[in-house]
Amino acid sequence: MYSFLAIEVLMLPAFVDKELYSIFEYYKFIIFSSPFLMLGVSSGFLYCNYSLKSNYFNELVIFGTIYALMVVVPIAWVYFDNILFVVLCFLMVLSVFVEQKLQIQKMFVLALGLKPLISIFLVISVAIFYFGGYDGKTINTLFFSMILAFLLWLLIAYNKLELYKSINIDIKKYFIMLKKGFPINAGTILIMLFFFCDRFIAKEYYSADLASYSLAYNLIQFIILALSTLAYTNVVDIGERRHEVNFVFFKNKLLYNYKIFFILLFLFAFFIFGVSSIYNFDNIVCYSLVMAILLGNYFTINTISSIALYLDFFKKIVWVMFFLFLFNAMLSFLFIKFELEYVYFLIKTGVLLNFSALYFIWLLIGILKNENK
Repeated sequence: MYSFLAIEVLMLPAFVDKELYSIFEYYKFIIFSSPFLMLGVSSGFLYCNYSLKSNYFNELVIFGTIYALMVVVPIAWVYFDNILFVVLCFLMVLSVFVEQKLQIQKMFVLALGLKPLISIFLVISVAIFYFGGYDGKTINTLFFSMILAFLLWLLIAYNKLELYKSINIDIKKYFIMLKKGFPINAGTILIMLFFFCDRFIAKEYYSADLASYSLAYNLIQFIILALSTLAYTNVVDIGERRHEVNFVFFKNKLLYNYKIFFILLFLFAFFIFGVSSIYNFDNIVCYSLVMAILLGNYFTINTISSIALYLDFFKKIVWVMFFLFLFNAMLSFLFIKFELEYVYFLIKTGVLLNFSALYFIWLLIGILKNENK
């Protein structure tokens, strides 16, 4: 399934000019981040399903759609006056609702199939550009391809959903999901803001590096997606076995995930040196390896972050990440002022995120030791 993502990552920068590639990846990142404007309600849906044994999917879809139309759509329209971009942000929100439902039905392949399907449609568009002699190489053409992928995936997913016909829709249930999911979403928003700041700074102050950063970020997705898949399945596994979480459980999970990470990193090092000979992107090896090592380590620890939710110390981590983000913003300002090379922004982001990961481990070990006394 991830082979389609790989084809997209490798084809787009090879067959699309750097300027279009940079801008498209910038707005695609925002589209994929738009569900965070829902303030974590979809994560609250998972929490209610496993902790409260309650299925609030009807409330999630109905009130979530209303909220998206009132909040997400206007914000998207103000940020980028493009109807296709706005539609994509809305469809991304709906897709997350469906994805969470598929997740609790343990239909992981279909749940994770949206982005590979988008990649297939983008690759088809690029093939038409390059081999068909089509000169309409615009961002709108790529956006339209994404819309078709979203609609096809939603149609397939809808036929697999276990739906409950009920007229008892209660908005209070929506606010319960929002209350439980907001701390999780706050943490994820902060993570994405770290990445968005790096991308925004490249766009505004280091424009020559934007294409290289975008390609490097996409290349390390081979590592991050594999680790995210582990995290994805761990949400369910830890949720179902949350009463069994102890130090041995934590250690075994983390060690297994680190084994996966080191294998991925070893393979990626060979991969990136081979890829660098194909593309004329400055600093692509440096940017890719820096992010692969630092972000890879962070996401390896993050594969078991759902423990923080079930053991109820996620808010502490969010507060630490908030202060780290403010520190990140201050350092970014200083780096711009003193005109440091762009690679230092990537190192800064990776190091600060790893501080939050180490804080998570420190808190978790302390809690588990106290429970064993």
